[in-house]
Amino acid sequence: MIMTEIPPDLTCWVLTNGMAGFETQAIGVAEALGLTPIVKRVAPRAPYNGPAPRGPAQPQPNIARPGRTFSSPRAASRSLMRG
Repeated sequence: MIMTEIPPDLTCWVLTNGMAGFETQAIGVAEALGLTPIVKRVAPRAPYNGPAPRGPAQPQPNIARPGRTFSSPRAASRSLMRG
């Protein structure tokens, strides 16, 4: 079923850790979609709280050489050892 109009009373949950930047963006997306956001602040526990505030790992250009889509685990570990 394809909806052409969103009902005015449709809501969505905005899950956030309470940090202003994340919360503001999530509320903005919900409102841009025409939804009424219901903010739910959560405090993740281990092991989920470790990597979250630090963001994703930085890309390592020496793991996969240009033109290759995959590098073997052995080659990747050797290139990381070399720095």
